[in-house]
Amino acid sequence: MGDVVERRARLRTARRRPGPDRVRARVRDVGEPPQRTWRPHIDWTRWGAVVGVGAGIGSLLFTAVATYYGAMVSRDQLDQSREDAELKSRDQATRVAFWSSKAPNGAAILRLMNRSPDPVTSVNLSLILMIPMPQSTAHREVNSSLWQGDMAPCSEVTFELGTLRYQETKKGEWEKPNPKISAFVMNLHFVDREGVPWRRNGVQLSRLGFDEGARLQPGVWGRDLTRSYGQARAEPVVTKAPTCGADTGG
Repeated sequence: MGDVVERRARLRTARRRPGPDRVRARVRDVGEPPQRTWRPHIDWTRWGAVVGVGAGIGSLLFTAVATYYGAMVSRDQLDQSREDAELKSRDQATRVAFWSSKAPNGAAILRLMNRSPDPVTSVNLSLILMIPMPQSTAHREVNSSLWQGDMAPCSEVTFELGTLRYQETKKGEWEKPNPKISAFVMNLHFVDREGVPWRRNGVQLSRLGFDEGARLQPGVWGRDLTRSYGQARAEPVVTKAPTCGADTGG
C-alpha cells in the first residue's frame, strides 16, 4: 500500500515538470513591461509616407526630364522654322546674278540674269570702269553707277561695254564709247518681289536695311554718289533666260 502511494506521488511530480518538447508559458508579473519578440514590428504608416515621398520625387524628376527634352525639341523645331523662313526669304534673291564674258569679236560683255518667275526692281550696278590711257598700256579707274531699273521674270540683260558712255562726275561731260573699255562689278543692288533690298557681289548675297534700300531709288542714288560716282549708260539687250526657276543656293 505504501509503495502505491509513493509511486502516485512521483507520477504527479513528473507531470508537473516540463518535458523536452513542452515549455510552460511564463506568467508575467504585474507591472513588468512586455518583452519584445524576435519578429520586429513594422510601422506601415511611416513606410507608406516614405513610399509616397519617393514616388513624388520620381514624378518630379520624370516631369523635369520630359520638360527638358520637350524644350529641346521645341527649340530645334523653332530653329528649323527660322532656317526654312530664311531660305524662303532668299529664294528669289538667289536667282538674280551677274557675270562678265567676251563677245565673239572680243568685246567685253556684262550680263545680268533674273531666273525667278517674278520681276525685280531698282536694279543698279556699281562699277569700276577701266579706261585705257592714250598711247599707253596703262589705264585709269572711274567709279560709275549703271542704272538698269526693272528686270522682267526669267530674263537676261546684256550690256556691251564698248557701247557704254559714262561721266566721271554727275555733272561731267559724257565720254564717247571706247571699244577697249572694261569693267569690274563691285556690287549689284536690287529689290525683290517682297520689297526687300539686296546686295550681291563676288563674295556674298546680303539683305540690306530699308534705310540702305531707300538709296536704290535712281534720283537718291545718284545724289548720294555724286562725290565719288559718275553715271554710265548703255543700251541693254534683253533676252529670255535659258533656265528659270532653278535655285542657285547663293
